[in-house]
Amino acid sequence: MAMEAVTEEQKQSEQTAEKLTASVNVLNVVMTKLAEELGREPNLSEIAAKMQMSEDEVQAVMKEAINAVAVDRSEAAQKEDEALENQ
Repeated sequence: MAMEAVTEEQKQSEQTAEKLTASVNVLNVVMTKLAEELGREPNLSEIAAKMQMSEDEVQAVMKEAINAVAVDRSEAAQKEDEALENQ
């Protein structure tokens, strides 16, 4: 029973990560298209309207994207440090 719970939790975590990745990808496309259409960087309300999301939801996606990049950079730096230590 415990193994099933762990498996289900892992599955849900993966689905959440996939949804986040999809949302970030859509956000990037929308921001690029809006910038081209407007001739400037779009503001939060314009992005939210185009994505049919609330401004809070868009901000949450942006925050998660920033956090994901920070984690990736941190992991890369850690691997780099380990490689240097092993030389």
